[in-house]
Amino acid sequence: MSRPLTPEHAEFWLQDVLLGTMKNESRTTKKVLEAVPADKAEYRPDPVSKSANELVRHIAAAEMRFMETTINALFSAASTLPDALKTPAEVATW
Repeated sequence: MSRPLTPEHAEFWLQDVLLGTMKNESRTTKKVLEAVPADKAEYRPDPVSKSANELVRHIAAAEMRFMETTINALFSAASTLPDALKTPAEVATW
């Protein structure tokens, strides 16, 4: 038997469950991006693979796109990651 979702239940789930999880995931992602050494950012295990820096940029852009889609209820395929960000540390800070 399902119960209707009340505003109080929705607020509890958002504030006490989901936002904490999202913040933790965001912190973890930032640490992973920061761990990529700038001098190894162009490493790729295979010529057809993305480089480490390309993966860093992809992960950061995907996380921001997910957040923006959730906030705006609109999916945009346009990248919001500025081209000026060159190193993994710059991307992680962004």
